[in-house]
Amino acid sequence: MPLNLEKLISSDLPKLSYEDLIQVQDALSALIRQQRENAKQDLLKELEDKASALGLTLEELLPGKAQAKRKVATKSNPPARYRNPNDPSNTWSGRGRKPKWVEEWLAGGGNLEGLKV
Repeated sequence: MPLNLEKLISSDLPKLSYEDLIQVQDALSALIRQQRENAKQDLLKELEDKASALGLTLEELLPGKAQAKRKVATKSNPPARYRNPNDPSNTWSGRGRKPKWVEEWLAGGGNLEGLKV
């Protein structure tokens, strides 16, 4: 049965307060998410049944797609190569932008060799 949006919108919706409309919106969003999940599950079941009827599995049809989970690259923290002589808790790996304390050291006539760990 086709949905009559004009009738729905012209009914009681315009009479609702802003807060009530937000609640309706939230409820609709939740319902949409649930319906989408149901549709995905129905489609997956249908595809599995069709594949099974042919003696296949989804993994055979979509190699790597059904069970693959991408490994997320993690950034490693490189070891400190330079240390602030005035505050040993400040270190720098030598990568990226120079910290302010390194800039100050260099501006004062020092060199990076003097900061090596």
